[in-house]
Amino acid sequence: METKPLISLSTAVVCYNSPSLELKKLLTSLLDSIEQLKQSFELSVIPIYLIDNSDESSLEVDILSVVDERRCKFLNVEPRLVQGQGNVGYGSAHNLVISELDSHFHLLLNPDVILQKETLMVGINFLLENLKV
Repeated sequence: METKPLISLSTAVVCYNSPSLELKKLLTSLLDSIEQLKQSFELSVIPIYLIDNSDESSLEVDILSVVDERRCKFLNVEPRLVQGQGNVGYGSAHNLVISELDSHFHLLLNPDVILQKETLMVGINFLLENLKV
């Protein structure tokens, strides 16, 4: 049996009054892509940071309805909610978590993105084959 290479991945999504359905579509597609990635790589715990940039913390209630907890556990994914900072801007919101990361790869996402299943596999393989990128 071939040993899969170990990599670490983290993701962050900055939300500002983002609709629950939009987040659900994003998170479902992200989990699909992570599941595809696991076929070729051994993955450590994958934190998915949902950074609520809204002035009122509305994401906490919505997040419970959009995350498939059983699937997250199976894929070793940990959704993490960051809120309370208000609207600090898109870049600054991402910087709130980037400074704490030690993952090999970090993916910045908008809440309206829908990934194809092979997105992470193609992207990570490209980066591993092109180390100067």
